[in-house]
Amino acid sequence: MDSFSEVRTEGLQINLHYRSLEACRSAKMKDDPPIKYAFSIYLGEAINTLGGDALLPFIVDVETKPKGAFFKIRGEIFVRGPQGAVKRWISPADGGPPRIWSQVYWEALKLLSSLADYIHVPPPNGMKRKLEGN
Repeated sequence: MDSFSEVRTEGLQINLHYRSLEACRSAKMKDDPPIKYAFSIYLGEAINTLGGDALLPFIVDVETKPKGAFFKIRGEIFVRGPQGAVKRWISPADGGPPRIWSQVYWEALKLLSSLADYIHVPPPNGMKRKLEGN
């Protein structure tokens, strides 16, 4: 699998390349159960190029509560643009996650909604409405 999404913001070009997608649903899971999603997002250390661009590997693990389905999304984020802007997006801010984290989270939610639909699991609350509105 090799697909990507691209976002442009603040003079930056942010590309998410998906290398691996997994979606699994237990045969014991009831149809349309009330579920919640637990997310875990890992961002690897940024690898900077000579031009100031950056590459960060990422892994998004998602499972439903109660258990019954899980998803795993692996890939890389390429951040291109002015060196100062790239650094602001990939560096942690005020003890929190780097700004790029929220971009990965949003893109993962959009992909997760499609994967959930594919294996007949309700998408995260409100995601279907938001995606249909875009």
